[in-house]
Amino acid sequence: MGSETRETSPEELLARVARQDRAAYRALYDRTAAKLFGVALRICRERSLAEEAFQEAFVGIWRTAADFDPARGGRWLRHELDTIRAGLARLRGREIENDEIREAIRLHDESRALLARLYETRARIPWKALTTEVYLMQRAGLVLPVREHNRLLADYL
Repeated sequence: MGSETRETSPEELLARVARQDRAAYRALYDRTAAKLFGVALRICRERSLAEEAFQEAFVGIWRTAADFDPARGGRWLRHELDTIRAGLARLRGREIENDEIREAIRLHDESRALLARLYETRARIPWKALTTEVYLMQRAGLVLPVREHNRLLADYL
């Protein structure tokens, strides 16, 4: 499953999920979960609300994957994204604007890049990035607002 799923397109994974292929569902989850949860967390700003929205989204993918048609994949994906947006709006108590979603994705990508740099630094020059410091920097992301955590990571690097 490992390398094969990395090479398999998301469209093919969705087509296999539509046939109730649990391995494809797991591969799709593994490939997209971190980013989707990160976006939900940055929009909801409360872990419990983000977890609920994220869980609803992935259960929805399993339930509706049979509706996926590669020829019209963009419309199906748009429908799924609109469903996620509606769930986030319900949990948040207000509409979620496109700019908020774009900013949440940008911040998530920035955070992932900074964490990757932190791990690379630890591997390259371990005496300058001690294991305890790297661990604490990573854990800080669970309690700090994402912008503040990104600044902390950037300053550390």
